[in-house]
Amino acid sequence: MKTLIKSALIASSISAALLTSSVIAKDTARLEVKVEVKNLFSAEAGDPLDFGIIRVQGDAADVATMKIEADPTLTDPEIKNTGDAVINLISTGGAGSINITDAAPNTELTITVPAATTVDSVGNASFDLKDFEFYVVSGAQPNSEVTNNKFRVDANGAATLSVGATLSTKALSGTDTYGGGVYTSKVDIEIAY
Repeated sequence: MKTLIKSALIASSISAALLTSSVIAKDTARLEVKVEVKNLFSAEAGDPLDFGIIRVQGDAADVATMKIEADPTLTDPEIKNTGDAVINLISTGGAGSINITDAAPNTELTITVPAATTVDSVGNASFDLKDFEFYVVSGAQPNSEVTNNKFRVDANGAATLSVGATLSTKALSGTDTYGGGVYTSKVDIEIAY
């Protein structure tokens, strides 16, 4: 009987020691959680959208157009003259460009442009600028047209876009004429996540 009681006491002591040692071995580690949000990236205008040097004859009813393609492999502008409205090409220009850097890698971005804008006049007349198009020169899908105003940057968060559009004369009234000189405009092209 003494042996049985002694065995029970030893087993009880071992159980108590094990329970006590597991409590002693317990500790809590407080882990710091950190995240940095970076929603900004850089979109810089590169080359201007240049329609070159042209001769223009406006008309009261008809409109002439000149399209610069965004695809840099298509170098000749497309000119359409209707009625007495005329655009003649003297010297070619070229597509504009936009450089995107520091975006999140392989991310899709969206382009928003105005439906149309006016290219300021030197004389009384001005041009309409519309039908913007974009071409990915470098990025996640280089050498491709931008579709539905969406494109992807590459693994470095960068892309270069080529920009084209259509320039058109306006139907003139009265004495409005296209005077000689440089016509300019600034177009806000928004690029966003």
